[in-house]
Amino acid sequence: MGAVVDGDLPYFARSNITLTPDESVELHIVGRTEHHRRLWQLDAVMERNGKRRVQHLLNGERCFRTTGMPLGGFIEEVEWTWYDGDDADFKRPPWLDEAGSTGV
Repeated sequence: MGAVVDGDLPYFARSNITLTPDESVELHIVGRTEHHRRLWQLDAVMERNGKRRVQHLLNGERCFRTTGMPLGGFIEEVEWTWYDGDDADFKRPPWLDEAGSTGV
């Protein structure tokens, strides 16, 4: 399976996942920033029997952090290619090539 790019909007801005009581789902959340340091909070809005609630999944000390590009750029940019399954490794991100970046 390759990387999935779904436009600029968050997936759940226009989509939902509906599960039966005996189902579960695994989500892979990827965050990236090009210019600024960011702290990411992840919340899930759940609805059951018509009642909605927000579950904070990553927040406060549990949020994840990304950093932007340093002024001189990075020597090399790699990511863990979880989407390659058994062939996962640290590789040049496919979005660098798609964006026409020259990178190392």
